[in-house]
Amino acid sequence: MGMIITEIPVFLLIAGKGKIQLLISLAVFSAILLTMIAVRKKYNMPFRPDIRYPIADAVICGGLALLFFRRWGFSLRMQPVADLLNLPIKQCTIAFAFLLALLSLPGIDLVITTVRRLLPSSVNEKPRSDKRLLIFCLLVLSFLLMFINSKCSPLYSFQDGNDQNTMFTVGKGVLKGYVPYRDLYEQKGPLLIFIHTFGAACSYYGFWGIWLLEILACFCFLYLSCKIAGLFVGSKAIPFIPLLAAAVYAAPAFGMGDSAEEFSLPMIAYALYAGIKALKNDDFLSRKEFFLIGLTSGTVFWIKYSMVGFYFGWIAVFLIYAAFKRKITDLLRGILLIAAGITVITIPILLYFLLNSALTDLFRAYFYNNLVYYPAYRNWSYLKKLSFSLRSYRNNAFIPMILSILGWLYTLIKKQWKTAVFLVITFLPAYHFVYVSGNYHFYYCFIFCIYSTIGICFLPDLVSLLPGAAEALQHNIYKVLIPFMFIGITVLCFMSKILPSMEIPREELFPFRMKEVIEKSGIDSPNILHFRILDMGVNTAAGLIPKMKYFCYYNNDHLEETLEQQLQCLEEKCVDFVIEQSTSPYTYRTIDTYEHQGVIPGWQGEELCFFHYFTPK
Repeated sequence: MGMIITEIPVFLLIAGKGKIQLLISLAVFSAILLTMIAVRKKYNMPFRPDIRYPIADAVICGGLALLFFRRWGFSLRMQPVADLLNLPIKQCTIAFAFLLALLSLPGIDLVITTVRRLLPSSVNEKPRSDKRLLIFCLLVLSFLLMFINSKCSPLYSFQDGNDQNTMFTVGKGVLKGYVPYRDLYEQKGPLLIFIHTFGAACSYYGFWGIWLLEILACFCFLYLSCKIAGLFVGSKAIPFIPLLAAAVYAAPAFGMGDSAEEFSLPMIAYALYAGIKALKNDDFLSRKEFFLIGLTSGTVFWIKYSMVGFYFGWIAVFLIYAAFKRKITDLLRGILLIAAGITVITIPILLYFLLNSALTDLFRAYFYNNLVYYPAYRNWSYLKKLSFSLRSYRNNAFIPMILSILGWLYTLIKKQWKTAVFLVITFLPAYHFVYVSGNYHFYYCFIFCIYSTIGICFLPDLVSLLPGAAEALQHNIYKVLIPFMFIGITVLCFMSKILPSMEIPREELFPFRMKEVIEKSGIDSPNILHFRILDMGVNTAAGLIPKMKYFCYYNNDHLEETLEQQLQCLEEKCVDFVIEQSTSPYTYRTIDTYEHQGVIPGWQGEELCFFHYFTPK
């Protein structure tokens, strides 16, 4: 009876929708179940559920969960369950799929152990590499996290973030010979633009290439999180990494995915790991580690330089450490290696802009304009800025913030004084640099999730309080990791803020409705101006590249040249379509040289907006 109960979730995952499919599934399932019972009786195999092959269990259960979602995610039969949970059908279905996958792990394992018992003994067992198992598990976890919670994933019809589409348009322009900042304006770092160039090279009309890079960035962060937590509790931290992943990537600060903070997270996580390891070992970093610090810090600098405050604190810690240990020479040698790493990443970037006669444009757009024109709330006192930024941090990354505080308290409880000081000294300049400009976009605080890693070290200690739990956890790491992985994914499905947008068909999204308008116009390669708004995705959907530098409007009202060029363009009728955003279908700006042709409703997050489009008179 226990075996039958164990296999019920498996049957629910594979059962078909129609009566005939259900009967066929039931017949096949019953035959397999009876065969398993006969085989296990013959060989005196136990009927109790276990997880002996966690990797195979995870792959099969994950695949069945995705199959379940594809089968039921578009079925109205899930409506009663969705109504009960007050969730959209698709979000409810994918959460339910991974919950069933979690419950199916023992049942799938019973099937695998039965099949393997029938195989020749030579292939029954193979030596296991724990590191390879960990890498594989984290890759699967990263894939599922980004598949579910990033709008760049194929699960979503379109990545409709305006920042993301603006960067993608500029990145796409690089493929066609346009030079960022000179020909197409952007205010984010050149490396972030080149990341989107890679994405456009993989998929010109979508974000699949970016999605692959997101999986890689997520994997690197989770792997480094294992290493960081492992410095305190060893391999006992591994099973709890999925819970950390769910807390970090379900935070509102993650947004729709594809942000500068997301790609910088593993870079800064490496510096955190290397710093803590050196302090715990009471030694300096190796030459290789110093060089990698330079390489990763240079990468962060050219992605978004406001996040390099962490490295100022990092250098300050080791400057103090070197002074106490009288190892100034070693520190200077390390700084030279850091400088070498920064140079390796910097020289190709500068050469690219130098050879394209755009070095001045790079420095003016990326440095001067951001430093001089971008800061908002200039007249606020520092205390008011601090209060507002703390509120933004709390609202957009509450659970990671709590984990970060717990992690710092953990270092104090364990009397890891040097690590506790290191965390404070690196956090303060990082926080100051991120928020000093006076802007408080929701995604700014995502970079602070690196500090949440140490917070999970409490969990193994709490579990070890249970009788025999510490030894069981130490010897069954992957048996615990796999269920926790599905628990983390299920939690993410319920907490995700973007999953409900799966309900919107591609045909109803503004970029594709505007694409239809453009195609009906018969204009070949039309030029589009986003007047006073960011790129809303029309250029991506239609595969277009703008022919003017300020093709959209940026979050920088003080940069007057943007509006001046856009107004001049309207006066000269240099574009074929003008797009403007409004909160009303009846209200729009009158443009003397352009005629209003229509309005298309569209969603911006949870807000319904109206996009008016114009053509020359």
